[in-house]
Amino acid sequence: MMRTLYLLLFTAPGIVSCSTAPPASIGRPTLAVGDARFCAVAGNKSAYLGKPLILKGTYVTDLRHYSMLLATCDGKEVGFSLGYGPSPINWTAPVVKKRCEIACNIEVSATVTGTLVERDDGIDLDFSEILVPEDLTQ
Repeated sequence: MMRTLYLLLFTAPGIVSCSTAPPASIGRPTLAVGDARFCAVAGNKSAYLGKPLILKGTYVTDLRHYSMLLATCDGKEVGFSLGYGPSPINWTAPVVKKRCEIACNIEVSATVTGTLVERDDGIDLDFSEILVPEDLTQ
């Protein structure tokens, strides 16, 4: 019984960190405030389908299950699920390893170049480039 309890205590945090849902936005101090362009695109995604975009916001990822570009517009969290593109972060970089020792949740300012595409489950931002702080790319 005690062994089962220890096993649950040590594996439960890992189970929680593997969730496919992004972390709750309540109290997120690092979320960027969207500029006029970001907010216009996020507010009317279908009008920007297929058009090349350069957007600045907060890149949020666990490097496995989700990857998003978020910002606040008029006090609400809005953003884009990031579709396909090159990996913007070097998984072996010391700063990434340090942030991902237990559960990987990265939130950094980023500039994303890409195109909005429509899929069966919604509109994603397929990206050709994500510029993140230099310390995450080395």
